[in-house]
Amino acid sequence: MTRTVLLVDDEKQPLKYYVWALEREGFKVMQCYDPDTAFDFVDKQTPDIVAVILDIMMLPGERYRDKDTQEGLTTGTFLYDDLRSRYPDVPVIVITNVSNRETLQYFKGDPKLQVVQKLDVPPFELAQLVSRMVESDTE
Repeated sequence: MTRTVLLVDDEKQPLKYYVWALEREGFKVMQCYDPDTAFDFVDKQTPDIVAVILDIMMLPGERYRDKDTQEGLTTGTFLYDDLRSRYPDVPVIVITNVSNRETLQYFKGDPKLQVVQKLDVPPFELAQLVSRMVESDTE
């Protein structure tokens, strides 16, 4: 069984280290740099996604251009809602540099979600966190 992780973040350079670490943990990684690409992948591939890693700050793209994303500062909250409605039981890790308490409060109450600060989680720790969340999800 392919274990696909959907990684949505517009920062291309740091992502390569996350992808490398996740692949070493045995995951197939689908990298998307914006919400439009993420939904193109989800709509066309109907993949077996075992986890989602999601940034909050990114350009809204066409999908959220009419939403109040606060100029991209909260795009990830809209993407989270749409992905969660499609994959209600899949673990989600929000990895972000956002420190705005109000934005981070948005994610409270989801037992299958963790919010981590990018600066605090090196790639191998993130990969291990994904593994733990996926394993506990299958128990």
